[in-house]
Amino acid sequence: MIKLAKEMNNLKVFVYVSTAYSNCVNNHIREEIYEPPINAEAFLDLVNSCNEDDLENIFFSYLNKWPNNYVFSKCLSEDLIKNSLPETPIAVVRPSSVTNTMNEPVPGWIDNYHGFIGLTAGSYVGVLRNAYAKKGKKLHLVPADFVCNCILAAAWDTANSKTVKVFNCVGKGISYGELARAVNTLCWKYPTMKCMWNPETSLVQNKFWYNVKAFWMLMLAHCIDFVFFCFKKPARAANTMKRITEQVNVSSYFTSREWNFDEDRFTNLWKKMGDEDKKIFPFHVSTIDWDKYLCSCVLGIRVYLFKDPITTLPKAKNKFKIMFVLHCTIVASFYYLLYVVFKFLTRNMYEL
Repeated sequence: MIKLAKEMNNLKVFVYVSTAYSNCVNNHIREEIYEPPINAEAFLDLVNSCNEDDLENIFFSYLNKWPNNYVFSKCLSEDLIKNSLPETPIAVVRPSSVTNTMNEPVPGWIDNYHGFIGLTAGSYVGVLRNAYAKKGKKLHLVPADFVCNCILAAAWDTANSKTVKVFNCVGKGISYGELARAVNTLCWKYPTMKCMWNPETSLVQNKFWYNVKAFWMLMLAHCIDFVFFCFKKPARAANTMKRITEQVNVSSYFTSREWNFDEDRFTNLWKKMGDEDKKIFPFHVSTIDWDKYLCSCVLGIRVYLFKDPITTLPKAKNKFKIMFVLHCTIVASFYYLLYVVFKFLTRNMYEL
């Protein structure tokens, strides 16, 4: 894209969509390009000159504090664009956690299981029972169509600029504790036919205790698979639990931390726009009714990811009632079994 841009004589502006976490090794993230640990062009030369084994070792040495190669590559790309197009107006838009659309093309639309969406989907069908997160830490959500509108507005604002403009397109900060309570409530209110168990996700703030719970959930999944195997049914519970645990572990770096974002340029961009443009291209989170939006997110996952139309809601509620009774029965039986075993052991101890 940089090579193509250099060949365009009448290019007005180059917009790069990065991520608000491209420099997540810093607690406070300003609206500016940060110096990466290695020059981007030098890193590209290194990639092209090394074999795969050497490259892996070199890469991890440079990755250092970055949680994954995605955010690391975003940091390098910002630096590469800044140094490669010195004469071109450049806008770098850094969205935070991109979620369901607010309005366009339809409210609640989503087509992937990344980040917050994947965890919510796992909770919705009842397979995500525990998640590792600090309840007081905040996640910054921003609707996908708001990001698109911000990109267009940033291009308009940067076209006549001679400097690189960075826009931290961050959403409202909502604590993981608030999110968990809201999602659990909405999943109970709007159950899906795809549910495998009653939705109820608990946040675990200690990583060791989370690993213990994840291990026992995996053992339970293997037991369920064994029952399915006996009835000659497809056994998928263990693989599903492994994928969920892996996603939680990948997200743990972000769910256990919080960042402060400068957003003066982002807010000023919103203020520069006329009233009519603000109606056509909304992107500032101050305009969002968050209770209504979170409801739209859950229903969007139901309709667009699970392919479960809202017309099935009455049937889903009946299925949910059965799941809930079954869940309570199993939990009560488990605790009763523990009580019987404990009583048996203590009685034998007294006899000895």
